[in-house]
Amino acid sequence: MVEALGRSITKARIERIIKGIKITGNLDALTHQQFANDTMLLGTVDEAEALAFNNILNLYARMSGQEINYGKSEIFFFNTPRGIETEISRMLGIPKGKLPCKYLRIEIDKGKNKKLIWKKTIEKISQRLNTWKNKWLSAVGRVTLIKVVLLAIPIYQMSCL
Repeated sequence: MVEALGRSITKARIERIIKGIKITGNLDALTHQQFANDTMLLGTVDEAEALAFNNILNLYARMSGQEINYGKSEIFFFNTPRGIETEISRMLGIPKGKLPCKYLRIEIDKGKNKKLIWKKTIEKISQRLNTWKNKWLSAVGRVTLIKVVLLAIPIYQMSCL
């Protein structure tokens, strides 16, 4: 069902009901990111676009029988007048979020130093290595752990960011 939500959002972008966020040149605008049952919606600061997203979410809820968890939802604004922020937040019934925040356990912050972003990841990898040093693992076992576990940690963060 979540895939149907993604398709509905893409269809709305193609039909120019929503604009999304244009990142670069010839690529399509970004309108959403999905992972399992988490969805991040990306759009312009426009009441019509917010209403269009709201309509898509309501249609999804009716068709799937699922409910949008507004208790876990937040809306983030960048370079937006407070009056517009307040109106869109009120209209959607979603509170304004504050940075830094976490999405899929990855900290997101505006303009954050790249060294700080990766510091926690490096610390996590170091902690794993320290616990493995005391185990009786063969060289093949250690290589396997590094390949499977340690490589997955930065790859996951890069895919989220």
